[in-house]
Amino acid sequence: MKGTFLTLNPKAKIYEELKTQQLKWWTVLREDNELYIEIHQDDLMADWELAVNGEKTFPIKGLDQ
Repeated sequence: MKGTFLTLNPKAKIYEELKTQQLKWWTVLREDNELYIEIHQDDLMADWELAVNGEKTFPIKGLDQ
């Protein structure tokens, strides 16, 4: 799946930097619910289709908080 969030390496240095440096721009992005919905729109729509068809939905990281 080249070019999707699923191909990101969770062990990449950037993730540790984002956790430890508490960058203001990252905090603003992370807390922007509208941006989250836009980024995860495909996941949300896929789950919606499953739900309306009575099927089990998949968990979406960030919505479980």
